[in-house]
Amino acid sequence: MKKHLGFTLTEMMIALAIGLIVLLAVSTLFVNFTTSASHERQQAALRAMMDSAMSSMAMSLRRAGYAGQADPAPYARIFIGQNGHCLRFAHASPPGESAQAPHFYALRLKQQDGKGRIQQLATRQDNWHCDAPDADWQDLTLPAAGSVTGLSFSQTGRDGIHIALSAQQGGLAALALAATVTPRNHPIITQEAIR
Repeated sequence: MKKHLGFTLTEMMIALAIGLIVLLAVSTLFVNFTTSASHERQQAALRAMMDSAMSSMAMSLRRAGYAGQADPAPYARIFIGQNGHCLRFAHASPPGESAQAPHFYALRLKQQDGKGRIQQLATRQDNWHCDAPDADWQDLTLPAAGSVTGLSFSQTGRDGIHIALSAQQGGLAALALAATVTPRNHPIITQEAIR
């Protein structure tokens, strides 16, 4: 009688089944890891966009009310409009900057096609309102990085402006960010009536 060398069909089928189970487990771990890493990258991009927008808004707002050598009247007020969803402020040219540049600003949340984004208006005084034409506004955030779901401005104390910002990317958890900014030149803060 001849001795069998090698594996039987049953042993090979069991080994194949075990190998497939291990391969499936490793594949599942890999997919979960890459999905998790992708979500973390999306959240990091969303957080970076929000931080950048908040920093830009705060930096501009701190200059509000600066008149330099100009007549202080046009720069003496900050207006909170559209029920806290639009903010208007102005400042004169700082030393060394062109006096021709527009120094009347507005910030707002613009919703379009289910995506929200923060926009900034830099214009002349005659076009300085929250419902200026859409073509005059510049985006501070990118809808591809996430949708801004909330932007509100409110007065804090006598001189402070509280900014609340929230955004979300796809089905991921929403992020919220808030800051209180006190303009250096202490302009008067006015709540505009809703039109």
